[in-house]
Amino acid sequence: MLLIALKLQLAALVTVAGINTDDIKSPDVKSTLETLEAARLKASDGKTDINQASTEAIKAVAALADKQDPDALYAMALWSRIGILSGANAGQLLDWYTKAADKGQVPAEAELGALLIQNFPQDTDKVTKGLHYIEAAEQANNAGARRVLAQLTITGLPAAKLEHDVEKGMKLFEKGSAAGDGEATFNLSQIHAVGIKENTGEGTPKELLKVDAAKSLELLELAVKQGHAPAMSELAQRLLIGDQQVKTDPARAMKILTEAAAKGSAPAERQLAVVYEQGLGGQTKDIDKAAEHYATAARGNDGVAQLWMGNATQNGLLNEKGLAKAKAAGADKKPDLKNEDVLIAPNPAGALNFYRLAAQNNIPQAIYNVGLFYENGAVVDKDPTKAFALVQKAAQAAIPVAQYKLGSYYQNGTGVAQDVVAAAGWYQRAAEGGLPAAKLVYGAMLEGGVGVPKSAQGALTQYEDAASQGLAQAMVSLASLYYRGGEGLTPNKERAWVYASLAVDASNSDPKAVKFRDEITAKLSEKEKADAKKIYEDKKAKGASASTEAPAAAPATAPAHTPAKPTGGEKKKTK
Repeated sequence: MLLIALKLQLAALVTVAGINTDDIKSPDVKSTLETLEAARLKASDGKTDINQASTEAIKAVAALADKQDPDALYAMALWSRIGILSGANAGQLLDWYTKAADKGQVPAEAELGALLIQNFPQDTDKVTKGLHYIEAAEQANNAGARRVLAQLTITGLPAAKLEHDVEKGMKLFEKGSAAGDGEATFNLSQIHAVGIKENTGEGTPKELLKVDAAKSLELLELAVKQGHAPAMSELAQRLLIGDQQVKTDPARAMKILTEAAAKGSAPAERQLAVVYEQGLGGQTKDIDKAAEHYATAARGNDGVAQLWMGNATQNGLLNEKGLAKAKAAGADKKPDLKNEDVLIAPNPAGALNFYRLAAQNNIPQAIYNVGLFYENGAVVDKDPTKAFALVQKAAQAAIPVAQYKLGSYYQNGTGVAQDVVAAAGWYQRAAEGGLPAAKLVYGAMLEGGVGVPKSAQGALTQYEDAASQGLAQAMVSLASLYYRGGEGLTPNKERAWVYASLAVDASNSDPKAVKFRDEITAKLSEKEKADAKKIYEDKKAKGASASTEAPAAAPATAPAHTPAKPTGGEKKKTK
């Protein structure tokens, strides 16, 4: 028997959801899947070890695949492709798919065809073979193959000499919709929502299908009637917030979401969680219900829900009773909490598991969070190289905190060779993403000319942006820059005092900020004090200063010759 390492996800039974047993002809494979589904249902009651049941099922299917059972070969290929199994390389996966497809296993034909077209776009023979597999599966009435063929027909597939034909492609989608395929109906709805245009290279694109919002909504409603969970989620979302075509109807939205969740839709579970978490659509906020739906969505392999569960598990979460106690105690007092007030207790190891699952679903923030575990050596061994690789991946997905962290790795040589030019580049990206701490550090690099050309004006802009977001340290940096001046920037003691005073406000009268302001005050004439106070009061009146609720910083003048060490926007080390 081919031995393959198991990589069981939180909801191992997502594997069964990936296989429609109506397409399975092998009695042994079908029986194994049905047994696994039964185990999943029992596991929800805490009566069955789902991991053990999944392991046994996969071993049974692997044994049948060794005997060349086409349905078992298909199952092994599918499970490997979607990440339930690890250890099989691309060659093994294609071999399973090919053997199953050549034995007439229809879903294997459909999926193998799509893989060949997607992975070998320059290989005419493979693309043509892939199209033939898809056409054969469509002729066998496979809904997925029909949808793929419809899309390929609309866009065209030159490598297989398939000319684009919008009318023919739309008819294929309509054929699927008429047969009750909710996914095809949903696809039609989305196409009518945006229309189809062809870029002819001669100015305005040619319109091949006009936008038809009314038709799109009509098809969306039909997809909902056909029980298509993503369509149900989309319509429910529109009913919650309303738009030009849909009037708000929270009651119907909740009904649709509940029905979709009952069908096993993890996104619908997540939407229900958001409704209860934020009190949308007139619903009362209920963190207990929200957490329950998030947990269910996470078990259904919803990456966003897994990230939420990771955050809740890392930091802990109070239930409604506990939140009420915390609110009654006020911000200055520690509430008298008991075990029954805690919905989710802090558990770093459990949080890491959730983050890893979300990372497997390509949630960039989760990838970043896993990187922090390796940076801090919490739960796992400290590994700067792994931390760098993970944070880099999240940074490339445009997550500002990850870009900021990556900048600090390059600046300090953590997990990578020190490179201040690369550091400045990533700090700049994070600053453009709106992260105040990144604006502060990038401003310091501009001010000092470290990794970037020296620019006092550029530094001033970064500091002002960060200060407007309430960062006290940025206000101190502004005050220092205005006091000293710089290339192309005339010293201005009045503005220096203004920002030093705003820093005192924003930092809740941090002693260092107070001392810095008083030092500047001593250098001002009475007229300069009066002018400065007028500017200060004007900024306060316009709300230009930071909120006094902003986190206190530890103000210190940024040296002009070197970038300030990153001081904000970082996740606390897990203990």
